[in-house]
Amino acid sequence: MAKEGTLSINLRFAKGAVSFNFRPAVISPQFDVAGNNPLQTIYSIGLTDTVLDLLNVGTPGYVVLHNLDAVSTQFVGNDGVNYPTRLKPGDFAAYRFNGANIHAITVGSTSSSLEALILPD
Repeated sequence: MAKEGTLSINLRFAKGAVSFNFRPAVISPQFDVAGNNPLQTIYSIGLTDTVLDLLNVGTPGYVVLHNLDAVSTQFVGNDGVNYPTRLKPGDFAAYRFNGANIHAITVGSTSSSLEALILPD
């Protein structure tokens, strides 16, 4: 079956006298999902590189990440050296992941929790 996944994003911004709606107002790409093993879980992210256990996902496709920590910032990448995705406390990110492994690290005083939805590509 094709086009099993749909991701919808609607972005609005308003601060002071400045406001805008991202066009198109709602982005809803449909995409294929390989296999039947999406993963939704909460990871404990340490102060050193943590490789996320993808279980039966295989190659990650779309990922939705949510930093559940109220204090620490998390960084996510694909090689354990570079972490281009930054999640401040409470932040989230949704994007198509580029890599076979997902690495994360916490910058703060303790480990933190990262909620993730990972769809196979």
